[in-house]
Amino acid sequence: MNTNATPSFPTPSDEVFDSLPKSVRSYIHYLGTTTQQQQVRIQQLEIRIHELGDSLE
Repeated sequence: MNTNATPSFPTPSDEVFDSLPKSVRSYIHYLGTTTQQQQVRIQQLEIRIHELGDSLE
């Protein structure tokens, strides 16, 4: 398993995105921001796990 891989999610074209209701566009933006923040946190935690594992050796 490649832990460095970043998931790729389909994104609508600008035309399709702009045609969505404002509330839907806002929610998509919120989900994208939250996903990015979670990916950063997961990477930080994976690094910490490796550090702790190395300290046990």
